[in-house]
Amino acid sequence: MARRRTASFLVAIVLLLVATVTLAGGLPLRLVKGDATAVVELDRKVLTEGTAYYKNSKGVVSGPFKIKGVRLIDLVDSIGGMEATDKLLVVSSDGYVTELDYAQACGDMAATRPDGSPVEGRPVLVPVLVTWSDPGMEKDLPRLGFLSSVEGGLMTESKYWARSVVEIRIVPAGK
Repeated sequence: MARRRTASFLVAIVLLLVATVTLAGGLPLRLVKGDATAVVELDRKVLTEGTAYYKNSKGVVSGPFKIKGVRLIDLVDSIGGMEATDKLLVVSSDGYVTELDYAQACGDMAATRPDGSPVEGRPVLVPVLVTWSDPGMEKDLPRLGFLSSVEGGLMTESKYWARSVVEIRIVPAGK
């Protein structure tokens, strides 16, 4: 019981420290690939911008959100990139983990127009870690999101989005 309390206390301290640093505007993110670890300051990276929507499992559509963020592939490349046989584990401060396979991490995933109509050809999605948003999504940054430069934006499933992201791990797909 004492170990459980100690572990809970330590987790609370770590989360408090992460929240404090994030509120200070640093937006730190830990990248891990094998034995390599790097901490990057997202607010010091080149940003891309666009419009995003997502739909939850009950069919409720949220958006449009004007967002700016660091391209996920740029972050992955900064720690050695990923192979087609790898996957990304995007970890939130509350322990929630979003998994993306190689194709999804590169933006190849299902998307529709905000009204639910299909998109001709391949959707043009850019996975980003959101560092800025218009009102409605401005808290719990950084967030994993998917923006589009297609006029009017595109909609993805909310299960791929994550908030308060603190770590991205590149691991073999079988793990």
